[in-house]
Amino acid sequence: MPQSFSSNHFHIVFSTKDRVQCISNDIKEKLYGYIGGIVRNSIGTLIIAGGTSDHIHLLIEIKRDVSVSDALRLIKTNS
Repeated sequence: MPQSFSSNHFHIVFSTKDRVQCISNDIKEKLYGYIGGIVRNSIGTLIIAGGTSDHIHLLIEIKRDVSVSDALRLIKTNS
C-alpha cells in the first residue's frame, strides 16, 4: 500500500488592526491558548506562539488537506 508523508510547517505573523498596541501581558497567554485551541480543533498543531503588543508570531503544522489561506482565515476571524 503506497503511503505519503507530508509535513507542512508555517511561520505566520499578523498584526492588530492599525497596529494598535492592544495585546497586553495580561491577555497574551490566554490569547495564545485560545488560538492553540482553534488550530488543534480544526487545522493542525500549534507548536509555539509569541509576539508583542501589536503583532503575533505562530509556528504551526497544518494538516495536508487544509490550505494555508483557509488556515489563516480561520485563525484570524476566530481570534
